[in-house]
Amino acid sequence: MNLCYAPVPKMPPIELRREGSLALITLDDGKANAMNGVSLSALESALDEAEGADALVLLGRTGFFSGGLDIKTLPTLDPKDLQTVLAQFGRVMLRLFMHPRPVVAAVSGHAIAGGAVLALTTDAALAAEGRFRIGLNETQINIGLPRFVIDMARIRIAPPSLHAAVVEGRLFDPDQARVAGFVEEVVPPADIEARAIERARALSPLPQAFGTNKQKLRGRLAKAGAEAFEAELQAFTAFVQGVGG
Repeated sequence: MNLCYAPVPKMPPIELRREGSLALITLDDGKANAMNGVSLSALESALDEAEGADALVLLGRTGFFSGGLDIKTLPTLDPKDLQTVLAQFGRVMLRLFMHPRPVVAAVSGHAIAGGAVLALTTDAALAAEGRFRIGLNETQINIGLPRFVIDMARIRIAPPSLHAAVVEGRLFDPDQARVAGFVEEVVPPADIEARAIERARALSPLPQAFGTNKQKLRGRLAKAGAEAFEAELQAFTAFVQGVGG
């Protein structure tokens, strides 16, 4: 007897759901939540759909917030296609950085390289307790950081930790990440989603002036970072290609 099985549908890497006036965006590709053209496009679509929410919450899967850019597959792309994806990465990160409503990250596990950038785009980030690593390890893998990432780090990272985080590429455990400024609070893994939602709800009643003042604080940095990234993109593409070499 021949049995025919329907293929198991592939789960989308990004899911959006509503929790009252909040928009919850979950990253879950079943692996390390590495960022590539598919996941970045899905994240852009989720942000479009979340327009009008009073606050956003970015959630990862248990053990991984995001491992950063997909350095297994991206270096195999044609240089032009790779440059397109990296430009998309910059666009999405800056969009989150300048989002007019509060954005909270529930760092549910490892947040490395681009994953740490994703956490830095937010207004508040919380981390789960555990043997996780958080940080910008680009120096360790010989990748130069774009200007916009360094500016995000300057806003969030405490001055005594900035050199170690940005220049040395040091990775931090959750408690060290709290001291450094990557996250503001460390909570038990079982509580990370509920606590992030609670934090977002506390921020969500803030009026329009939230976005206005955020624009004044971050807007010049975002504009300069976007302009610099256009010039940096070719070198950044070469760096990422070199990781796969």
